[in-house]
Amino acid sequence: VLFAWLNARISHILRYGIFHQLLSVSYSFLDSDNTGKYMNTLDKETWQTSSALEYLVSILINACTIVVFVILLFLISWRLAILVGFVMLMISLVVRLITRKAEKMGQDGIKACEALTIRMWEVFSGMRVVRAFGRESYEKKRFAEGSNQVSSSYMKLDMFSAAVGPLYEVLANFLLLCILVIAILQNWSDLPVLLTFMFFIFRLQPQMMQFDSNRV
Repeated sequence: VLFAWLNARISHILRYGIFHQLLSVSYSFLDSDNTGKYMNTLDKETWQTSSALEYLVSILINACTIVVFVILLFLISWRLAILVGFVMLMISLVVRLITRKAEKMGQDGIKACEALTIRMWEVFSGMRVVRAFGRESYEKKRFAEGSNQVSSSYMKLDMFSAAVGPLYEVLANFLLLCILVIAILQNWSDLPVLLTFMFFIFRLQPQMMQFDSNRV
């Protein structure tokens, strides 16, 4: 509830601040740049910024939870904890390398939104000209192309973001299962300790997946 209030306030402050700044600058400055860019910033990018804050809060929560579980793992077996930590770090690096492309996709999505906003602004501001010259079909085609570009950009971004969890889970479960089997084969008497250790690992794993997903 607290964050929902904070999120709404931040979005409002950003929108109002940008609008106030646009009213303060000279007309020549506004005329020299794309109007659609400012409209997209006011309409969409302010919400994206507040969403980024939400991800930041989630990352902090995940980080605190991860620290608690890591301490418990070290109390059970510091040797296994170091080994598992190294494995998870390697998996995290692999996931980050694969999903680094998502950053470029996000930038492409912003540019596509700006282009679509510019087209909408041009049509609405010049509606008399469009209808006078019978350009409705042409403008419909342009809008459809811009809208498809936006949808395609954000669909690819969502697919990459959604793939982080399953990819991390498959790699982590396989490697951790190998570690457990090797540890059991070496010493059966430590089975209760190992099972407790693995219980904390499986509790830790969703937090790690969420942490990596939010960073994407």
